[in-house]
Amino acid sequence: MIRILIVSNDDAERAVLRSLVESAGAQALEAATFPGAAEALARGGADAVVADHALDAGKTGLDLLGERRAAGDGVPFVLAVALPDVDVGLERAGEPGLGILLKPADGDRLAAALRRAGVAFGAPARSMLCCACGAVWTVEQVRTASGRCAKCGDARGAVLVAVGAAGDRPGDPPSFPDGRYVLTHLLGRTHFSEVWAGWQPTLRRRVVLKFARPGEADDVARFRREARLHATLRHEGIPAVYEAVLDPPDGGRMYLAIEHVDGVPLDDAVRALTPASEAGAIPPKPLRAILDLVRQAALALDHLHSKKLVHRDVKPENVLASPDGRAWLIDYGLARPQDPSTAVTSNMQVLGTLPFMAPELVKPGKDPLDGRADVWSLGAMLYYLLTWRYPFLGSSIKEVATAILKADPPRPRDADPRIPAGVEAIVLRALAKRREDRWPTAGAMARALEEECRLL
Repeated sequence: MIRILIVSNDDAERAVLRSLVESAGAQALEAATFPGAAEALARGGADAVVADHALDAGKTGLDLLGERRAAGDGVPFVLAVALPDVDVGLERAGEPGLGILLKPADGDRLAAALRRAGVAFGAPARSMLCCACGAVWTVEQVRTASGRCAKCGDARGAVLVAVGAAGDRPGDPPSFPDGRYVLTHLLGRTHFSEVWAGWQPTLRRRVVLKFARPGEADDVARFRREARLHATLRHEGIPAVYEAVLDPPDGGRMYLAIEHVDGVPLDDAVRALTPASEAGAIPPKPLRAILDLVRQAALALDHLHSKKLVHRDVKPENVLASPDGRAWLIDYGLARPQDPSTAVTSNMQVLGTLPFMAPELVKPGKDPLDGRADVWSLGAMLYYLLTWRYPFLGSSIKEVATAILKADPPRPRDADPRIPAGVEAIVLRALAKRREDRWPTAGAMARALEEECRLL
């Protein structure tokens, strides 16, 4: 796992930057002062740095960069700047080994946009993503628009950054000399795979192409396992696998061709459906839409569980909502047969997304893992969509994991009293510590959600 050193003397800024780093699948290290950061970098151990432009004692992130370059340290470096300092970032954008991150006031919105864009710590880019409308512009376009989106005028964006461990630079995009598929644009990149939007000329249809990235034997085995598990699934809420090439000729890359879904992550869909409200007021939730979309995701999970499989990474980003109101469960990279394996390693590195991980994923017991772990994650996802808060919080991976294991979540109605009591009861039952106290199946939870929809 790539280790990213976050440098900022502001606790809130570090929290935002930490969420960005962890959402990209990297491990966050932290330093609160310029000397502390310099000492940490001198010791080694960080594969990249994300530093606030304004640090302490009159020092800036660029001062830290200059010091490390003078010492012969070529560690990839990201300068995080606020909108008033955007010119500093734009002047340095595209410089080898340096990326620029423009921080919006709304860190959650930026994090969601970066996840949606598939920002990977390892991918060079000189474009900026608008967190409001999703438009992508070049750095030159940003300069001429004074840092604002040329499409919607919003100023909250991020220059997508080249940040990765030494030697972890991707090569040219995959290609198909036989013309079987045409790649159109990159959807996302993780440590294990690249996902591209594509076109299949012979059948004249859009597809999603997921390629294995070069890696260790375990990574190759992980991709093969995902392909074979995904191919067994047949459900209206699960994109179909069209083709799997797991033994490519001539040293090519393994890939999956998957049904294309015209959708957005569930949290983005809910935000788009949420009406505007006065400053400081809690906006009314599109409750019926939330319950129905989560109900559909539960039915897709129920099918997965009928195959004796567990998804292990249920979260808003892995449920797409399409314009016709359908929900699609995606990303089977962590899916496994039912077994007692854990998703948190001994050194607290997480295989999954911790706020949505059931207690038995955080700390496995002697009993085999089953679908009730995904039921817990459904409950955490529904809690988040209803309140825009995670059910369990902490300032570190260890604190969040401990809260998941030992603490009770705040009641959703404490955050928003308009949430119906019946809906709150569904959420809290799904989040029970003992899996015997949860909904017995994802299908049972789906039926309870359907009943609540009828009552609205």
